Amino acid sequence: MMGKIRKLVVAVVGLAVLLVYKWTGLDIGGVEPALVEGVLAVLTAIGVYAVRNDPPDELSSR
Repeated sequence: MMGKIRKLVVAVVGLAVLLVYKWTGLDIGGVEPALVEGVLAVLTAIGVYAVRNDPPDELSSR
């Protein structure tokens, strides 16, 4: 079951990190908030892309 929703889990975690950043108003060393949000969005996109799309075949691993 978890194999089918890996990309969704990565996207939800990335969105949660972005929302926590916005709601807490963390200041990261004088960096523009838009830049930080952009970096978080790009890292989330890379994370979603990097996760395998299809679950591993359990029969071939035996």
